[in-house]
Formats: sequence, structure tokens, C-alpha cells
Amino acid sequence: MPRLLKTTLSLISVSAAATMGAAACGDDTTTSEATTSASSTSTTTGGLGGTGGIAVTTSTGGTGGGTGGTGGTGGMPPMVCEGPDTGTDLCDGETIVLALGDELSLCGTVDTNDDYQGFSCGPDSGSGEKVYNITVQAEGSLRVQVRRDEGSELIPSMFLREQGACEDASSAADGSCFAFFSTHEEFADDWDPAFIPGFHLFIDGQLDENGIPTTGDYQLDISLQPAACGDGVWNRFTTTEECDDGNTNDGDGCSSACIVETTNLFDDCPGDPFVWTGQQVVRSGSTVGNQNDYMPSPVGTCSNVTMSGRERVYQFAASQSGMATVSVGFGTDCSSNVCDVEGNFSPGCWDYVLWATGPDTSSCGNAASQLACSDANAVGPESISFPVTAGIDYNVYVDGFDDDQFGPFNLCVDVTP
Repeated sequence: MPRLLKTTLSLISVSAAATMGAAACGDDTTTSEATTSASSTSTTTGGLGGTGGIAVTTSTGGTGGGTGGTGGTGGMPPMVCEGPDTGTDLCDGETIVLALGDELSLCGTVDTNDDYQGFSCGPDSGSGEKVYNITVQAEGSLRVQVRRDEGSELIPSMFLREQGACEDASSAADGSCFAFFSTHEEFADDWDPAFIPGFHLFIDGQLDENGIPTTGDYQLDISLQPAACGDGVWNRFTTTEECDDGNTNDGDGCSSACIVETTNLFDDCPGDPFVWTGQQVVRSGSTVGNQNDYMPSPVGTCSNVTMSGRERVYQFAASQSGMATVSVGFGTDCSSNVCDVEGNFSPGCWDYVLWATGPDTSSCGNAASQLACSDANAVGPESISFPVTAGIDYNVYVDGFDDDQFGPFNLCVDVTP
């Protein structure tokens, strides 16, 4: 699974696009160059009417679109997408020009005509793709979300390539593939068109649990809104925001003006103390406003951890000896994946690193005393297990992969005697 970067500006190389000549037939496409060229011309001159056609469809309120749509980012209930089939089967894709304030809700269908493969997406799914050529005209908070339609068997995924290099699989960097969940995928970013004017967006199908390519209908929502504190997008390039935790509350590490509050407790050792007394413990906290004080030992699943983000430290003891299981990235029920329920870019969905040291408080902050470490190389839950002795203190660190990965969380701790 590729690491999902919080900022997709780093996913696509503008310099590579500038040095690249006219797009040639990509090494991952099964269509001929002549066929691809004809499709691109047809899309530009005919297609669905270009940007104007899309804007008219969207402004009339396709189901689930706009501010009055069904469900929104959280929950993602079933919907029936109403509107023409958008996107093209081949590059360069259907043209979409996003102006500030645009909210587009588009319908599409993934079939079996497999032409392209997403860089870093793993094995080719065998499903067909729909392609869009997106130009962003203004700075702002860009959101792109694909959801499968009601009754559809599609397990959707998305991948991006440089604008102007639609057929070149090498024009996308690691992390530009979004293939994490069964019903939806999304990304959100602080977008500056002076840096990256646009991209090619591919909607694809993932393999099902039996390894069979999935196809079906989807709804694609794309919006470009003015940067606003509390919108859940860290607009660090286009504004002076130092953080954005999805609200405008003071006292939670990110102020009502989206300025980092450095008054968080338990930023470092000895940590926030608690005792397990026979029932699962749930501790809610945040790493917003904390500093990078400690770094786990890069071994096992944490071998890719080359830099450490901000962490919150916990100190816990168990009333009985046994095996402790510690997890983060779930709801307060300790079972529902926050990223899956609330969306990839909800405040509680970020790239955690979870580790522990012990025994006793003298081990706090010392990676040489590390008992366990987990980094799944992607956003979402992490879990570790290690033996504990009754009455002995252990230290748990809710960490981020790097300084861009931080936010609120629920820490779940249980012990099997």
C-alpha cells in the first residue's frame, strides 16, 4: 500500500512535465497511438460539451452534488447518480476547468476496457478506467471524491498523472494512487495553480476479495473553495495557516485562527498516566501543537520511519500481567476505522506511527527500550502488542510519520491476562 501523502502538491513533478515532449503511447496502455489520438480529438471537439457542459449539469443539482447533496463526506450513504456518463475511456480525458467556488457532481461508469495502470497501485486490476483532464484556475482548497453508486459492485480507486503526460505511467509519483477503501476514495489539498496548473485524474476499479476486477457506476465530486480556517485542509502554501483540525475551537492544539497552540500537555515524558483495571481504556487526545521530541527505532514495520512527527506520550500500568494490545485510528468504539467512516482527509485520519517502550519510566523516550512499533505505510489505524507485568509502568507514543502528519485521535488499550 503506498503512503498517502497529506499534500498532493508533492506527488506530481512540474519540472518533469516541462521537460517532457509530446505524449507518446504509454508503456502501460493496450491501445494504439493512433486510436488514442483520435479519442483525444473527439473528446475536445465533441464529447460532453467541455467545461460548459459539466457546469450546466452540476448547477442543476445532480443527486448528491452541491451543498444540498446527500450525505457529504462523512458517512457516505448510498446514492443514485443522475446525469450523463462523463469521462473518456482514453487519454487525454474529458476537460474540466475549475474556477474558485465550483462544485461539480459527475456520474460515470467503469467497464472492462482496461487501458492504464496506476503507478504504485500494485497489480493491475484489470478494470477499465475513466479519464479526466483537470485544470485548476485559482488558489484554494481542492477536494476530489469518488463514491460507488447504489447497487454498483465497483470498488473505486483513483490515480493522478501530470497534465500533458496522460499516457506516461512514470509521470505520477509514489503516493498518487488512492486505493484504500471499498466504497469511496478521496483526496483534499491546498492547491496553487502557479505551482501545478492541473492533472489527469483516472477513476479505476480495484479487485474484489476473490481477485476479480470490479466494474460499475460511480459519482465523482470535485470542488474548489476559498481557503478557510476550519475546513480541514491545511492551507500552508496559500495562507498563513499553521494547522487545520477541521474546527474553529480554541484549546485543542489548533486555535480558532488555525495557529498552532503549544500549550498541549503530555508532549513529552513522563506522559499522560492511566491504569488498566480489567476493562478496555479509551483515551482521546491530539498531537496538534506538540513537538517532535522522540523517534522510534526504525525496525520491522517501522523500517521506513526516517523522520518522526509530533507525538503525544502516555504512561500506563496494568492491574494484571498479560499481553497489552494498543491501537489508534479508530472511533471511540475502538472498531470503526475513522478514515473509512469519515473520509481520508477527516481530522482523525492521518499517517500514524504507534510505538511503546518499557518497562518502567526510565525507558521513556529511549528507542533502545522499544517493545513494539507499527507503521503501516499509509494513513489509518495502527496496532501493537507487547507483554506487560502488573504494576509496572510502560510508555506509549502516538506519533506521526513526519511533521505533516498530526491530528486528533482515540487511543485504545486492552490487556489479555
